[in-house]
Amino acid sequence: MMARANMDRVFSKAVDAVPDPGLAQEAQTTAPEAQTPAVAPDAEAQGAPARITFDVTPELRRAYKAWTAAHGTTIKDHLTAYVKQSIES
Repeated sequence: MMARANMDRVFSKAVDAVPDPGLAQEAQTTAPEAQTPAVAPDAEAQGAPARITFDVTPELRRAYKAWTAAHGTTIKDHLTAYVKQSIES
């Protein structure tokens, strides 16, 4: 047999009352706000190269390498220019 909840006990509590351990706690409905940390330059890493990697299919890599060669550049130089253009616009 299932126990009945005493609804007067649930809804007539004072706002500042200590939570009753016998009552289920309400689930948090929204995620806590996460603060985005400010970008701070790393004194030790100034001038040191950083690597960005991601996976593509071998076919896409071959086609991109052929495209950059046909346009007189390299994958590295083209992507570096693209990243700079993206953040400066």
